[in-house]
Amino acid sequence: KLYFILFFLISSFVSYGQKTFDNGGGDHLWSNDDNWEGNGGAPTAKNAIVVLKSDKLIIDQNVEIGFLKKAKMTGTKFNTVITNCNNEGACNANDKVLTFSGKGINNDISIVNLEVNKGLIFNLDVVIKTEGNQTFEDIRVFEAGNAYITFGAGYSLTLNQDIRIRDSKTNRRVNFNGTLLGAKSIKFGSPGGGTSTRNTIEFGAGFNAANWTGDLVFSENYCMAISNVTGN
Repeated sequence: KLYFILFFLISSFVSYGQKTFDNGGGDHLWSNDDNWEGNGGAPTAKNAIVVLKSDKLIIDQNVEIGFLKKAKMTGTKFNTVITNCNNEGACNANDKVLTFSGKGINNDISIVNLEVNKGLIFNLDVVIKTEGNQTFEDIRVFEAGNAYITFGAGYSLTLNQDIRIRDSKTNRRVNFNGTLLGAKSIKFGSPGGGTSTRNTIEFGAGFNAANWTGDLVFSENYCMAISNVTGN
């Protein structure tokens, strides 16, 4: 009975904290209540769980959440772009920031792509924060195939917490194409080691780490970093 009660409480908490963005209102805006499944409105809690079921999400206000997941879709599949350009021709310095609070799943998972062969693309400034005494935030490309997570060129990723790349195996990638800031590190990690758990990250031509003071931490049996960066 105790187990059942605990399971019910945990399940209720997860369900209560989860919101699904499906672009039901048609304008892709975070702030439009109609774009959230059930028209329940955007989440406001710093431990909020956000599930994406749209090809685009426009962050039109500063947002801080715990966990973001690109859902595994049935039927038509698509890449998902998260941007802070509110339909203007070019982004500007006043556009909004997406912050991960460190209060994600188990307090150590921030971003997951569950879609086979499709990408989750961050074309906006992103900040990853620390919470409590956790040692890292996971970024995971979970499904087989050519799936990827990309931090886009022309934008910044600020690491105020170490991040750990998980499940980026074979043809899967986590791509760093923009400016990296902060003092925390990028770690590789999947249990078991060996080539079956290889983790790969790729640095694009627009990658800039001039003001990043963290490290690459190769802690597993088989890890790989690919660089397409030229110059300094």
